[in-house]
Amino acid sequence: MAKVLLYKTIFEVRYPSKLEFFNVFIAAAQAFDGYPDWEVSSLAVSLRNFEKRCSLNIQHNRFVYDQDSDDPSVTDKDIKEALEKLVLSLIFLDGLHPARQTRA
Repeated sequence: MAKVLLYKTIFEVRYPSKLEFFNVFIAAAQAFDGYPDWEVSSLAVSLRNFEKRCSLNIQHNRFVYDQDSDDPSVTDKDIKEALEKLVLSLIFLDGLHPARQTRA
């Protein structure tokens, strides 16, 4: 039997803790299509895809992507999606996005 080589990827983004992030991330998490299994608590939103062996854990002060894969390009695509969707949520919440800034 041929052995399958799996690569373990863990990617973490930390940011200043704000409780307001939780409501934003619930909405942001709904934008992810590839995670059929969810677990929601008062502290985190965990998205999982057991078939792809990956998870995305979203908390008030960080998010973590974790995957075991034999194809690093899949991992790259998933990390890029997480960064685009979750970091944009942080930017909008913090008022840093140009569309949310007001002129003096």
